[in-house]
Formats: sequence, structure tokens, C-alpha cells
Amino acid sequence: MSTVDLLGSLLLFPLNLKKRIPDFSKILVMRLDQPGDMVQALPFFSALRKKYPASKIYALCAEQCAFLLKNNPDVDELITTKSSWFYPLAEYSDKEMRAISKQISGEKITVAFDLRGDIRSIMFLFFSGIPYITGYGCAGGGFMLSKEFPYNREEHEIDKNLKLIGEKAAAPLKMNFNITPDAEKEAADIMAKSVTENGRIIVLHPFAGTPAKMWPLERYIELIDNILAEDNKTIIFITGGAADKKYEKDFTFNSRVINIMGVPFLPTISIIKRADMFIGNDSSLQYFAAYSGIKTAVIYGYTLNPARWKPKVNKEDLADFSIPVYCGPCESAICPNRKEGHICMEKITVEMVYDKIKPWLKV
Repeated sequence: MSTVDLLGSLLLFPLNLKKRIPDFSKILVMRLDQPGDMVQALPFFSALRKKYPASKIYALCAEQCAFLLKNNPDVDELITTKSSWFYPLAEYSDKEMRAISKQISGEKITVAFDLRGDIRSIMFLFFSGIPYITGYGCAGGGFMLSKEFPYNREEHEIDKNLKLIGEKAAAPLKMNFNITPDAEKEAADIMAKSVTENGRIIVLHPFAGTPAKMWPLERYIELIDNILAEDNKTIIFITGGAADKKYEKDFTFNSRVINIMGVPFLPTISIIKRADMFIGNDSSLQYFAAYSGIKTAVIYGYTLNPARWKPKVNKEDLADFSIPVYCGPCESAICPNRKEGHICMEKITVEMVYDKIKPWLKV
């Protein structure tokens, strides 16, 4: 425990004595991260609803994740924010967070769960006047928690969330993602222009949020050639964000390799759900593929421990590629040893990936 946490615990000890019996009538769950993190939180909401069916359940999330919780039967009220100290595309606004804190205080919420384990989130909940807060104090702030759980860094994210309410994840998991009708129509229109009746559909996402998570593009290109040679009816959609369009020149697009870089996020998810297979780097798209029930291949490298993040699905439906190296898991955005070569990615060969997915091409 840090000195700050120790001093805080002593100062708040009299207050904490009054918070040992929680009232679960109004529950807030806070997670301000990216869509992939919120997908991993969905089983928590489902388990929470089953455990406390009479409670009013609130969710506080970044607005980029709102579609995952809107119209979700396990959430009674959704509070969204443009601000986040985690989401890299969100610009933090102290004014907005103060307004949300005031809103939460007015709701007289009785219990809160912080799924991140970050001192900023814990402080936000504490100063919003919530009397009973549960979570992890792994990044500080444990003295403000009414109940602090031991943090196991190697534990799967879904298991880590569910541990807060004494539940365990069922496996394999399958999820239904609420995509808007407009997004579904956009996806259907895109696919109608390219997909033949009997053609296999593969969505390939060769990009990631950080350079350290990217398998070399030339290996993806070689993998594409191998796939197309295996089956003359397979169609590959290459997806990526607007920032990834600078790589368009590296690919040869034609009637079987379709460019959907820059297509908005929700239509992209809809396309993935309609596909037969997904191949990509470690990003949120892997979850929309795997939990929709399609074959999913993810090239993790060793920037993170995949045991914490890979989807909880049938083993035969997931091909995950990670080779431990001496410098990982580094959790770095940029490979710290890139002068030696990006070894955790370079060790994963085209042959390794192709051999693993080749049986899927014959199903």
C-alpha cells in the first residue's frame, strides 16, 4: 500500500466503519475505456442484473461505447461522456465531468463498481457522494474504496470484472451487439456490391491502435495471396480507420480484395458479423468477430499477455498467435527494442498463420 493510501485509510477510517453494509437499490458501473474494454464488461452487467434483479442499474461510459449499452436489458439508465482519461480520442473536459458528477449525486446512487482500478475513477465516484464503492486499488485510491479486491494482473478481464460480485464467466461466450438500422443498411449495401452467393467472406484488419501491435503489412499481403490461391470464391474485405487509409497503396484491390477502410465503426461491425472469418491484430474488432460466433484469428505478438484479453470462445473458433520473448509483455505503444527488430511480431510467420486458418477455408 502506498503512503498516500495508508494516510487516506487512517483519515477515512471512521467513515468506512459506516459503509460495511451496502444498499444495492441503485447501482452504478463505471468504465470509461474503449469499445473493446466495454465488450469485456458486458458479462458483468448481465451477471449484475441476475444477482440484483430489483436494483436500478446505471452505466457510465464513453459515448463511443454507448451503442453497446443502449437498449441493453441489463442497464436501466445510461450516462455517457465525451470526456475520458483513458480513451485516446476523447478530449478531457473538467466542466463536463463535474456536471456528470452532479447528476450522479442527484440520483442518490448507493453502490458503485469501478471496473478499471484507476485512482481518477475512484476519486470521481467518491466525490460524487456514492457511499459504497467497490473495485481495485491497484493504481492507487484503495483507501476510498469500501471494499477493495486483490488485483491479479494476469487474470482475464472478464473474470476480473465478475470477481467483484463473486461470479464466474460461462464459456464459451456469445454476445448480441445492437447495431443501428442505418448501420445495418450501410453494411448490407456495401456487401451487396461485392459478395457472390456462394463466396466465403473474410474481414481482414491489418492495423491496430499502436505500432507495437502491428504485424508487418507485407506479411498480411502474402497471407492474402495464399488465401486467394486456395479458393477462387473467397472475398476479402480490408478494414481500417480513416487514419489507416495512408496504407491503401500497399494493397492491390480488385473484385476479390475490397477496400472498406474509412467505413464508419458500426457498419464495419455489421460487416464483420455477416462474415465467415476475421483476421487481424489485437484491437476491439476481434471481440465483435469472436463473440458473434465467426472464426477469428488474432495476431497478438507479445506486447500484452493474451491470456488477459483473448475472447472466451470455443478453442476451435479462435486462432491466437503469440510467442513469448525476453522483452515482453512490454505494454508499450512503440516497440522499445525496434532497433533489434520487432521480434515478438517477426517470430510469427505467414506459414504459421496460414496453416492454422487453412482448415477454416475448407469448411
